[in-house]
Amino acid sequence: MDELTFLDKDYERKINFLVQQFSRMWTRFNIFVTLESSLIGGKFLFDPKGPNTGFAVLGLVLSLIWYIFGANDKYLVEVYRTAVEEAGNKLSSLVF
Repeated sequence: MDELTFLDKDYERKINFLVQQFSRMWTRFNIFVTLESSLIGGKFLFDPKGPNTGFAVLGLVLSLIWYIFGANDKYLVEVYRTAVEEAGNKLSSLVF
């Protein structure tokens, strides 16, 4: 395997990692939006007494979990984008 083929495969795999990360991010986003929407909707439909502390704590915990996942996703996207950029620079310097 020559260097050009290796760098091409490396670039392709790093792009795939980034695309898969975006796919995972959208899946998690949809799950969290569905969970929070169903909890809020269920709370107001089935318990008309109003807000309570348990519901507020549950919302706070879900928001904290969502923040942690979001921060992790942001970090991974930055890492993958940097890796793709470096691989692209190596590949273009060899080709051009």
